[in-house]
Amino acid sequence: MKELLLVDDDESTLLIVSKYLTKSGYRTHTAKNGEDGIKILGKEQCISMIVVDVVMPVMDGVEFCRIVRKNDVFRHIPILMLTAMSDIMDKYVGFDAGADDYLTKPFEPLELLMRVQSLLKRTGDPKKNSKVPSEESSLKINHETYSINIRERQIYLTSVEFDILCYLYASSGRPISVEELLQKVMNYPSKTGNPETIRTHIKNIRAKIEDQSAPPKYITTVPKRGYMFNTGV
Repeated sequence: MKELLLVDDDESTLLIVSKYLTKSGYRTHTAKNGEDGIKILGKEQCISMIVVDVVMPVMDGVEFCRIVRKNDVFRHIPILMLTAMSDIMDKYVGFDAGADDYLTKPFEPLELLMRVQSLLKRTGDPKKNSKVPSEESSLKINHETYSINIRERQIYLTSVEFDILCYLYASSGRPISVEELLQKVMNYPSKTGNPETIRTHIKNIRAKIEDQSAPPKYITTVPKRGYMFNTGV
């Protein structure tokens, strides 16, 4: 049974979501702020996914994400962030902090379940898209640690960032559209999902692997077609 951590200061949201996910076959742990959520992560070693609200007392969801991503023990746990309809910027701040996906409040419990299932399914097989970089490549992918070795540095990515990079690498030399990444990597149904989600993840990946003083060489933008991973760099 997969175990989920739910972090939200709204007791009614915690109750509804916890009951629904429990009925759907998951075991849930709940916390009312990010600080308590971190404590639960430290005690419970089997957490498979985190659902966290943005606005909370004591420690908000953004700071919570940053702390999770800096911890070697649970940095790779997928994080679904909950945001209010009016808090558009929270989504992108959340991605920068390490969230993998977001869901806008108010939402239907079934929609939440679908996003949970999608993230768990995608992160359940770390060796998918496991084409191994050639010996000539300066970028080495480590599927066990969700990290890459580049310029003699080990760089950790979030689970979504890692899957996007692997998908682009597996399709080296072919432009991949934002829509394809939403469907094939993030498991959104056709014609759904926000393109800005992918663009923000690409921006974050580039910030970690590219030389910021020069144009991108690993992941380039192909106008009107999407993104492409360049081989032989």
